[in-house]
Parts: sequence; C-alpha cells; structure tokens
Amino acid sequence: MKILVAEKIAADAIQYLKDEGFEVDERLGCSQDEIKGFIGDYDALIVRSVTQVNKDLLANAKNLKVVGRAGNGIDNIDVAACTEKGIIAVNTPEANIMAAGELAVAHAFSIFRNLCHANEAAHNDDFRRAQMIGNELEGKTAGIIGLGRIGSIVARKLKGIGMTVVAYDPYITQEKFDTVGV
Repeated sequence: MKILVAEKIAADAIQYLKDEGFEVDERLGCSQDEIKGFIGDYDALIVRSVTQVNKDLLANAKNLKVVGRAGNGIDNIDVAACTEKGIIAVNTPEANIMAAGELAVAHAFSIFRNLCHANEAAHNDDFRRAQMIGNELEGKTAGIIGLGRIGSIVARKLKGIGMTVVAYDPYITQEKFDTVGV
C-alpha cells in the first residue's frame, strides 16, 4: 500500500508505517493542484487541517481507499464525497485533546493575568506595576460552550484552580455534566 503524507506528522508515526511495510511518501507543502496531479498514485492519504480533501481532489484519486486526518475534526474532508467514491475517512479525535485543553487554560491565565502586556512592557523596560496587575482566577466563574472531550478537560483544570465552572452543550447528557461537576 502506497501512502501519501501531505502534511507534517510525527516522525514516529512515519517510521511506524514504514516498519509495518507501507510505502510512505512525505510530500509536504504542496498546493491543492500539485496534490491533485499525483494523488492518483496513492492508496491512502494522511492530512492534518490544511489540505482540502474535496470532490475536485478526489476526482483524480483513482486508487485511494482511505483518508486519515491526523487530529480532531474532519472539517477539511468532504466525507460525503469520500463515501460516494468508496473511500473511508477517519480521524484521531483523542490525539491532542490534552494539549488543546491545556492551551485553553493557558490562554485564560494569559488574558486574566495580563501576561502578554506585562511581558511586552518588561521587554521595553517599563516596570510600572499598575500595567502588570491582572485578575486572579480563583473564585471566579468560567463559562464553557461545549463540554465534549476538550471542554471537559478545560472544566476539570479550571475547577482545579478554584474556579466555578458552568457549561452549555445541547449534545451532552445531564449525567456527563454531573460527572464533570459543572
């Protein structure tokens, strides 16, 4: 099986595929038109979020059997077009949920503690205290829209620093809200 890796993925993942006997071609940074020109040679395609797997690209994918999205979501993959051509579309929804949750919490700290402005001021030798004071997060209330995999991680971490967390998600059961404690 010949696999096209169109966007950067972990070197360990590439090596794993090769160790399993797959022929792997990394062709990074190619335009849609370039990929369209050589996609016909491949049985599998691995993308992240830049490559648009749409009807136009799939029109030339005469051998393609599977499209894998390395990461959450499949917004850049036309699943209906894949299905119509008998191509399986898959993703890795658990791949980076902890990193995404931690990044959301880091942004909360950055915003409320005024870290970016304080950092810029310090780099400009401006140490006026009033500019660097932010707000404490403990005791505050955070609202989360979406209590899925990432939202649940964010809720747990924010609760861990003493915040009250409320959430809205029409697709999540009350049991999940209770389990997460929001």
